[in-house]
Amino acid sequence: MDAPLFWLMGLGSLMGTAWCWRRVYLSRDLLFFKVVGILIAAIPFAGPFLFLLLDMPPRLPKDAQATADGKTGTPLSQVTGELYMGRCRYLRSLYQGHGRRREVDC
Repeated sequence: MDAPLFWLMGLGSLMGTAWCWRRVYLSRDLLFFKVVGILIAAIPFAGPFLFLLLDMPPRLPKDAQATADGKTGTPLSQVTGELYMGRCRYLRSLYQGHGRRREVDC
């Protein structure tokens, strides 16, 4: 194997491992899952890929989950509507100040 290519792949693997370890450190998982994640990510070359395949996405809070089949939570349409209206209020506040008189259609 060509030496520069080997060192480049090794550096990429090291950077991927460091990034995975950062994700493990910042996660709110149980200690057991953190230790397993660190050990998997430490496997040279394949470890970061395995870790990213096994890493679960963060859980949504109960109030952000959509309602379905009697589950509690806020419907997705209501959440997106509130985000849209918040964006509209922000844009209106930008254009109403500083002497600008421009209508913002949301």
